[in-house]
Amino acid sequence: MENSLLKIKYRTISSVVKVFDEVTDVVLSWVGNIGKDLSRKQDIDNLLSKMRECVSPKGGEVKARYNTISLGNLYLQLSDVGKARFLRMLNDRFNSTQEEVDSKISEYVNNTDSALEEKLRFELISVLSSPRLSILKQFMSLSEGVKFLVDMRADAITLSRKGRIFSHWREI
Repeated sequence: MENSLLKIKYRTISSVVKVFDEVTDVVLSWVGNIGKDLSRKQDIDNLLSKMRECVSPKGGEVKARYNTISLGNLYLQLSDVGKARFLRMLNDRFNSTQEEVDSKISEYVNNTDSALEEKLRFELISVLSSPRLSILKQFMSLSEGVKFLVDMRADAITLSRKGRIFSHWREI
Protein backbone atom coordinates (compact mmCIF):
# COMPACT_ATOMS: atom_id res chain seq x y z
CA MET A 1 0.00 0.00 0.00
CA GLU A 2 2.77 2.40 0.98
CA ASN A 3 4.64 1.54 -2.21
CA SER A 4 1.53 2.39 -4.28
CA LEU A 5 1.21 5.78 -2.57
CA LEU A 6 4.85 6.54 -3.30
CA LYS A 7 4.33 5.68 -6.98
CA ILE A 8 1.26 7.95 -7.17
CA LYS A 9 3.13 10.75 -5.43
CA TYR A 10 6.10 10.35 -7.78
CA ARG A 11 3.86 10.38 -10.89
CA THR A 12 2.03 13.47 -9.66
CA ILE A 13 5.23 15.36 -8.98
CA SER A 14 6.66 14.25 -12.32
CA SER A 15 3.54 15.48 -14.11
CA VAL A 16 3.69 18.87 -12.40
CA VAL A 17 7.38 19.28 -13.25
CA LYS A 18 6.66 18.33 -16.87
CA VAL A 19 3.89 20.94 -17.12
CA PHE A 20 6.19 23.64 -15.69
CA ASP A 21 8.89 22.69 -18.19
CA GLU A 22 6.41 22.91 -21.06
CA VAL A 23 5.12 26.30 -19.88
CA THR A 24 8.69 27.58 -19.61
CA ASP A 25 9.46 26.37 -23.13
CA VAL A 26 6.35 28.08 -24.49
CA VAL A 27 7.16 31.38 -22.76
CA LEU A 28 10.76 31.28 -23.95
CA SER A 29 9.68 30.49 -27.51
CA TRP A 30 7.32 33.47 -27.46
CA VAL A 31 10.01 35.78 -26.13
CA GLY A 32 12.61 34.36 -28.46
CA ASN A 33 16.23 35.32 -28.21
CA ILE A 34 15.79 38.91 -27.06
CA GLY A 35 18.88 40.38 -25.40
CA LYS A 36 18.71 41.76 -21.85
CA ASP A 37 19.74 45.25 -23.02
CA LEU A 38 17.52 45.31 -26.13
CA SER A 39 20.62 46.56 -27.93
CA ARG A 40 20.09 44.96 -31.32
CA LYS A 41 17.59 46.14 -33.92
CA GLN A 42 16.22 42.59 -33.99
CA ASP A 43 15.56 42.80 -30.22
CA ILE A 44 13.60 46.02 -30.64
CA ASP A 45 11.66 44.64 -33.62
CA ASN A 46 10.76 41.46 -31.70
CA LEU A 47 9.69 43.43 -28.63
CA LEU A 48 7.59 45.77 -30.75
CA SER A 49 5.91 42.77 -32.35
CA LYS A 50 5.20 41.21 -28.94
CA MET A 51 3.72 44.46 -27.63
CA ARG A 52 1.49 44.71 -30.71
CA GLU A 53 0.31 41.14 -30.07
CA CYS A 54 -0.75 42.24 -26.57
CA VAL A 55 -2.74 45.16 -27.98
CA SER A 56 -4.33 43.17 -30.81
CA PRO A 57 -4.18 39.47 -29.90
CA LYS A 58 -5.13 36.88 -32.45
CA GLY A 59 -6.86 34.01 -30.71
CA GLY A 60 -9.06 35.59 -28.09
CA GLU A 61 -8.75 36.17 -24.38
CA VAL A 62 -6.63 33.10 -23.62
CA LYS A 63 -4.05 34.18 -26.20
CA ALA A 64 -4.11 37.74 -24.85
CA ARG A 65 -3.42 36.49 -21.32
CA TYR A 66 -0.62 34.26 -22.58
CA ASN A 67 0.91 37.23 -24.44
CA THR A 68 0.69 39.40 -21.32
CA ILE A 69 2.35 36.77 -19.13
CA SER A 70 5.12 36.36 -21.68
CA LEU A 71 5.64 40.12 -22.04
CA GLY A 72 5.76 40.49 -18.26
CA ASN A 73 8.31 37.68 -17.98
CA LEU A 74 10.39 39.30 -20.70
CA TYR A 75 10.36 42.62 -18.81
CA LEU A 76 11.53 40.91 -15.63
CA GLN A 77 14.53 39.43 -17.50
CA LEU A 78 15.76 42.79 -18.80
CA SER A 79 18.69 44.81 -17.47
CA ASP A 80 18.18 48.43 -16.40
CA VAL A 81 19.16 49.52 -19.91
CA GLY A 82 16.66 47.07 -21.40
CA LYS A 83 13.91 48.16 -18.99
CA ALA A 84 14.51 51.80 -19.95
CA ARG A 85 14.19 50.89 -23.64
CA PHE A 86 11.09 48.78 -22.94
CA LEU A 87 9.37 51.62 -21.06
CA ARG A 88 10.42 54.21 -23.64
CA MET A 89 9.03 52.03 -26.44
CA LEU A 90 5.82 51.47 -24.51
CA ASN A 91 5.53 55.22 -24.03
CA ASP A 92 6.54 56.36 -27.51
CA ARG A 93 4.98 53.72 -29.74
CA PHE A 94 1.82 52.89 -27.81
CA ASN A 95 0.54 56.32 -26.94
CA SER A 96 -2.15 58.46 -28.51
CA THR A 97 -0.77 61.32 -30.56
CA GLN A 98 -1.55 64.93 -29.73
CA GLU A 99 -3.14 65.31 -33.17
CA GLU A 100 -5.53 62.41 -32.53
CA VAL A 101 -6.53 63.81 -29.14
CA ASP A 102 -6.97 67.36 -30.47
CA SER A 103 -9.04 66.12 -33.40
CA LYS A 104 -11.43 64.09 -31.21
CA ILE A 105 -11.77 66.93 -28.69
CA SER A 106 -12.57 69.33 -31.52
CA GLU A 107 -15.14 66.95 -33.01
CA TYR A 108 -16.78 66.48 -29.62
CA VAL A 109 -16.80 70.16 -28.63
CA ASN A 110 -18.01 71.39 -32.03
CA ASN A 111 -20.71 68.75 -32.41
CA THR A 112 -24.25 70.09 -32.77
CA ASP A 113 -25.96 66.80 -33.54
CA SER A 114 -27.21 65.19 -30.33
CA ALA A 115 -27.54 61.85 -32.13
CA LEU A 116 -23.75 61.79 -32.60
CA GLU A 117 -22.88 62.85 -29.04
CA GLU A 118 -22.59 59.34 -27.60
CA LYS A 119 -20.52 58.10 -30.54
CA LEU A 120 -18.16 61.08 -30.33
CA ARG A 121 -17.82 60.69 -26.56
CA PHE A 122 -16.89 57.03 -27.02
CA GLU A 123 -14.33 57.93 -29.71
CA LEU A 124 -12.81 60.59 -27.44
CA ILE A 125 -12.55 58.15 -24.54
CA SER A 126 -11.00 55.57 -26.88
CA VAL A 127 -8.30 57.93 -28.11
CA LEU A 128 -7.52 59.02 -24.53
CA SER A 129 -7.18 55.36 -23.49
CA SER A 130 -3.94 54.67 -25.30
CA PRO A 131 -2.72 51.22 -26.32
CA ARG A 132 -0.06 51.68 -23.61
CA LEU A 133 -2.80 51.85 -21.00
CA SER A 134 -4.35 48.72 -22.49
CA ILE A 135 -1.08 46.81 -22.01
CA LEU A 136 -0.70 48.08 -18.44
CA LYS A 137 -4.29 47.08 -17.65
CA GLN A 138 -3.57 43.58 -18.96
CA PHE A 139 -0.74 43.28 -16.45
CA MET A 140 -3.33 43.93 -13.72
CA SER A 141 -5.08 40.69 -14.66
CA LEU A 142 -2.04 38.59 -13.76
CA SER A 143 -1.94 36.81 -10.41
CA GLU A 144 0.81 39.17 -9.18
CA GLY A 145 -0.28 42.00 -11.49
CA VAL A 146 -0.50 44.77 -8.90
CA LYS A 147 2.94 43.91 -7.54
CA PHE A 148 4.30 43.74 -11.09
CA LEU A 149 2.99 47.23 -11.87
CA VAL A 150 4.24 48.64 -8.56
CA ASP A 151 7.69 47.23 -9.33
CA MET A 152 7.52 48.57 -12.90
CA ARG A 153 6.60 52.01 -11.54
CA ALA A 154 9.55 51.83 -9.13
CA ASP A 155 11.80 50.98 -12.09
CA ALA A 156 10.39 53.94 -14.03
CA ILE A 157 11.01 56.30 -11.10
CA THR A 158 14.57 55.02 -10.67
CA LEU A 159 15.24 55.33 -14.39
CA SER A 160 13.74 58.83 -14.52
CA ARG A 161 16.15 59.91 -11.77
CA LYS A 162 18.97 58.60 -13.94
CA GLY A 163 17.58 60.57 -16.89
CA ARG A 164 16.80 57.46 -18.93
CA ILE A 165 13.03 57.74 -19.06
CA PHE A 166 10.36 60.41 -19.01
CA SER A 167 9.62 61.95 -15.64
CA HIS A 168 5.83 61.81 -16.16
CA TRP A 169 5.98 58.04 -15.60
CA ARG A 170 6.05 58.91 -11.89
CA GLU A 171 2.33 59.57 -12.08
CA ILE A 172 1.53 56.02 -13.17
